[in-house]
Amino acid sequence: MTTTAFLNKSEAAHYLHTLYEGHIEANDLEDTHPDFYSILSENLRNPLSADAIKKGLPRGNRGRYTKIDHIRISSRPMFIKSTLESWFVLHFAPKLTAKAA
Repeated sequence: MTTTAFLNKSEAAHYLHTLYEGHIEANDLEDTHPDFYSILSENLRNPLSADAIKKGLPRGNRGRYTKIDHIRISSRPMFIKSTLESWFVLHFAPKLTAKAA
């Protein structure tokens, strides 16, 4: 079996969901059913597009979740597992724990 160094958006969402399930199970937290595909999609949006500046509202969800690092290969966003795991541990998991407290 071969593995790729990069994950597409769907694979990245599945990986984040796997991390999420492990985290809520290990910490006995309630399942809030996050949609990681949507989180990734919104995070990829340019927060300072011309339209966003015109409307005065940033696009995407980077203000809420911080930027999820990715690279573009043939204009497709690709993610690295270790980067996703770091983002989850540093930014998403603490929000879950704080919400449960």
